[in-house]
Amino acid sequence: MTVGNVQSRKWREALNAHGYRLTPAKEALLDALSCTVFPISAEKLWERVRKDRPRTGRATVYRLFDALEAHGFLSRVHGLNHCSQYVLAQDSSQPLFVCLTCGKAEFLPADDLSAYVTALSHQSGYVLHSTHIQLLGICTICNALV
Repeated sequence: MTVGNVQSRKWREALNAHGYRLTPAKEALLDALSCTVFPISAEKLWERVRKDRPRTGRATVYRLFDALEAHGFLSRVHGLNHCSQYVLAQDSSQPLFVCLTCGKAEFLPADDLSAYVTALSHQSGYVLHSTHIQLLGICTICNALV
C-alpha cells in the first residue's frame, strides 16, 4: 500500500466517523488528492477529476476541502496569484515558505521562531492557541535561474 493510499484511507475513516457521506465523486476526489503533489488549489483538483468524472461539481471539491481542513488533514495557505491552496497539515508552529515563482511549499524548521513567539506571548500577555506563519518569496532553485 502506498503512502497515498494510507492517507486516503485515514481521510475516509475520519470523514465516515463524522457522518460525512462519501459519494463516488468524493471518492474520486480523495483518490486524486492522495496522489497529489502539494500545494494544490480546489480548482486544480476539480480540473484533474473532471477528466474522468466530468459531472463533478466545483462545490463538491470545496466542501471536501472544507471537511478535510476542519478535521485537521489539510491547511489552507496563500498560493500563487493570491489563490487559496491547500497543503497537508503540519505542526502549525512551523513557518510555511511558498515560492512565488514555481509554487513550491515547504515547512521550515522553527526552533528560534518558536522561542520568539513564546516570548512575544509572555511579553504581551496574550494566550496563543495556534500560530500560522507563511513566508512568500523565491526558492533557491528559481532564484538560481534568474
